[in-house]
Amino acid sequence: MTEYSSDLRFGATVMGTDGKLGEIHRAIIDAQTDTVTDLVVTHGFAFGTERMVPLSYVDRVDADGTVHVTLDEQRFATMEGFTDAHFHAPDPSYLGPPGFATEQYLLDTALVGGADVGGGFVGKPLGYPGGEQISPDAMQRPTISSGTPIVDRDGEQVGEVHELTWKAEGGEPTRLVMRTGHLFHTETELPLSWVGELSDKGIVLTADKSQIESLSEPGLAEDQARAAGLSQAIDRTELDAADAAETARRTRQHMVAELDAQRTERDHARAIDAGTAPE
Repeated sequence: MTEYSSDLRFGATVMGTDGKLGEIHRAIIDAQTDTVTDLVVTHGFAFGTERMVPLSYVDRVDADGTVHVTLDEQRFATMEGFTDAHFHAPDPSYLGPPGFATEQYLLDTALVGGADVGGGFVGKPLGYPGGEQISPDAMQRPTISSGTPIVDRDGEQVGEVHELTWKAEGGEPTRLVMRTGHLFHTETELPLSWVGELSDKGIVLTADKSQIESLSEPGLAEDQARAAGLSQAIDRTELDAADAAETARRTRQHMVAELDAQRTERDHARAIDAGTAPE
């Protein structure tokens, strides 16, 4: 029976309908819902091409983490390439014309430069000059990857992303592991309830530095290890006691049986001496 998973993670192999397409390198976030909307898949070797794949293309996730998408290699090659310039807020002074879907508008590097793909000039739609501010927060599409900063509620960096997993359907984060240290790394799983925001600053926690450090304190880890060792020792002691009790019970049964046999032999010998033993 084939087993499936429901979580995606960085580094996972992405398989198309006709073979391997690459690996998950980044996740694109909806800053308003704090959920993953798109995968950024690296195709090729180091510094290969990065292409964006919406979660809607994910067909299934194997138990080993392999992600299957409903794209073949040719279709994948037509998916939009990733550059950081796609994912910043637009000109804060810009106001689109009536009916223009500003919330859906993402600035492309070509648009920023004023030229469209066909070489023509593209300016602000209908020549609207702007003049009213659009909240940058409503337009942000942050990207998260391994190494993305993790900051406490005071804005101080306390570590970086070591591992992040999220649901294939809906993009809700399911696990966050923080990495700290330079030469010697320490990995600490953080409660998802502490995640306050996924933004261009990184992952912003609602906890302060002392709360975060308490999760990875050596003393706490030692106490937990000691408690686990004590629990195992108690279990072994209880098993040993149970084994000893069973051994003692069997020994008593054997001794009683042996005494009964000796008593029977003595009674038989006395009957012979008295001439009353049965023929």
